[in-house]
Amino acid sequence: MRLFAREAVVSASSLKERLKFMGIGQAEIALLRDLKPLVETELPGVLEAFYEELARWPQMSSLFRDKRHIQHARDAQLAHWLLIVEGRLDESYLASVRKIVLAHARIGLSPQWYLGGYSHIIAGIQSAMIDKLGDAPPFGLKKGIDRTTAMLAVFQKVT
Repeated sequence: MRLFAREAVVSASSLKERLKFMGIGQAEIALLRDLKPLVETELPGVLEAFYEELARWPQMSSLFRDKRHIQHARDAQLAHWLLIVEGRLDESYLASVRKIVLAHARIGLSPQWYLGGYSHIIAGIQSAMIDKLGDAPPFGLKKGIDRTTAMLAVFQKVT
């Protein structure tokens, strides 16, 4: 989403080219679809933790009127990320990106905050992936991957 955010508001005409540049083809879209059950299960908890963290930051919590407003934002994020793991990287995806970009602009959310938010969400999903998939053969090294999970999460947050 980071790569598409600014350009998606301007034009959808080069989506195919951008996906090709990023190395996203049919095999990668199939991988996204394979992640859908895990994301459907884990993302609500990841988002819950994320919005609880936001509440600890006055400059972020002040952007929300009330709990219903937070729930609306959480639901919009959930719908967007589920669209991604459906592998629907088409005009519906770009429309979702546009909607999020415009919402961020409307409330005056600076890139440092929404990019930081995405890294929280991505790190949460990465942790869930490693946790859930790490017990399946041939990865049955649960203790050995705990450190790797933490490293991946930190790496993602600083990128």
